[in-house]
Amino acid sequence: MIPGVPWLALRRRRKAMIALGLSATLALSVLGIQSASASTRSRLALSLNPDRSNAVRLDGSTVKGKIYVFVSNSKTLDKVDFYLDSSSRTKPPVRTDTDPPFDFAGTADDGTAVPYDTTKLADGSHSISVVLTWLNGTTSRRGGNFTVANEGVAPTANPSPTTTTASNTVSPAAPTTTAPATTTATPTTTTTATPTTTPPAAPTPTTQTLTAKPSQSSTVPTPGATTPASPAASCLSGGGVAIGVGDDAQSVVNAHGAGTTYIVKAGTHLRNFSVQPKSGDRFCGEQGAVLDGGRSLVSAFSGGATNVTLDSMTVREYDPGWQGAAIQPQPRASGWVVRNVSALHNGWAGLLVADGMKILGGHYNDNDQLGIGGNAATGILLDGLDGDAETMDGPELARNHTLHAACEWEAGGMKWDVGQVTVRNAYVHDNDCRGLWADINAHGALIEHNLIENNFREGVFYEISQDAVIRYNNVNGNGHAANGWYWDAGILVNASFNVEVYGNRLAGNYNGITGVQQDRPDSTPPEHLLNNFHSYDNLICATGGGGHPTGVVADNGADLAARDISFTGNTIQSSPCE
Repeated sequence: MIPGVPWLALRRRRKAMIALGLSATLALSVLGIQSASASTRSRLALSLNPDRSNAVRLDGSTVKGKIYVFVSNSKTLDKVDFYLDSSSRTKPPVRTDTDPPFDFAGTADDGTAVPYDTTKLADGSHSISVVLTWLNGTTSRRGGNFTVANEGVAPTANPSPTTTTASNTVSPAAPTTTAPATTTATPTTTTTATPTTTPPAAPTPTTQTLTAKPSQSSTVPTPGATTPASPAASCLSGGGVAIGVGDDAQSVVNAHGAGTTYIVKAGTHLRNFSVQPKSGDRFCGEQGAVLDGGRSLVSAFSGGATNVTLDSMTVREYDPGWQGAAIQPQPRASGWVVRNVSALHNGWAGLLVADGMKILGGHYNDNDQLGIGGNAATGILLDGLDGDAETMDGPELARNHTLHAACEWEAGGMKWDVGQVTVRNAYVHDNDCRGLWADINAHGALIEHNLIENNFREGVFYEISQDAVIRYNNVNGNGHAANGWYWDAGILVNASFNVEVYGNRLAGNYNGITGVQQDRPDSTPPEHLLNNFHSYDNLICATGGGGHPTGVVADNGADLAARDISFTGNTIQSSPCE
């Protein structure tokens, strides 16, 4: 997504850009913590003091020794479930607390926080996530990734704090949304003259049976799937050229030929790591390797080199500018492998894709605008570290914001256009815009075995594109914007054709699986028609205020009944999924 590309001016009903100033960086200059900038959205706080004073955000911090982690702003909370190194909550909570203050390691009798000893953890990246249950019964989620740097202190046997568990724990599913009194069991083709914020009346529910498409068998990802801990860099064992925390990384690379393996040493490389690699170079991070741009460097990795490998490091606080990223190879710089990398708190996006890029595991969270972006690159794969569809170990795309532009421009977990992309085993959640967004002649997309939940707009948005399969995903609690009509669905296909949506489990979304036809002359040919769109064998539960578990609609008078559009074999229920 290159600044100044003309197609950006042609987007549908673009709102004026609202430039927001970056929040000031909150620094805590005391032993043991190197803090990232403050965030009003995150509720996981970190202190070095038992009275929780001088607290900073946990997410993005580097810690050692004893720390105090707690949930801030907790007056209206009823219960908190804490999870350690289980961001998708596939393990039981290490602690459930029903009384404030909500401390990760517990609260002493005098009301102070009990410390958590980070020497119980190996040096490197870790996470704490929480499910918050509010006094009104609703739930939400927060999380924080942090780096332990105890400089080689061996971890103790028990990696968890003392566990105090209440009789019940919160389900990791998305917040339950009350369904309307009438839900749609047999979707219809609906045509309206103009879109309105009031959804059309739903037809009488009937029982669906499979009539057109063969049933598909596979496993939808659930929060109970196995999530292994992040492994060390796979390329460390062969040795290589060291890049120390005090080295100018580009100078080290300039001194060696193409195809060199570099060992990125543990510790924080502050404002000295901005590299244009040579083809075939490999950058292998030791546990605890952090590249920190200090919001003064544009990128950590860039340029046109091919077949570059980045493995096991954190890349944070780079300031790439409009539609840039902390990791931004040129679109034709083919063959990059980005494995187990965390790109966090960067000025626009964490990563921009290039042709044939493989993004395996890692975290692309809390960036100002976008987790991962792509303009015209193709053959992209997002997947897990072990190739097992039953293991939720793919990239996490979470809590990316809209700090520089409105959601309608680009924001959220991942947005791409033109190219072919496969997204598998990803955990896409709590973004301030859409979860996964394909736009402008994207083609050949395969979106499968993902957990997509609690995003502000649609979970999956396939827009003016073609040839997609969206299957076996768990799509929960998306569409909090609640814009009415058929928007803000769990899965929405907008003016796109040759799309199959099957075998998905949707729960608590504002709308379910919807299709929209509008006049979209931008970026044609081809003509952007909602056609050859088939939704079948999906489970759709507890659809919320939008009132459309399934269905299609047009705002330009198009006769959708004459097109090849079908909804068959879907199971629709107003109650939550069991």
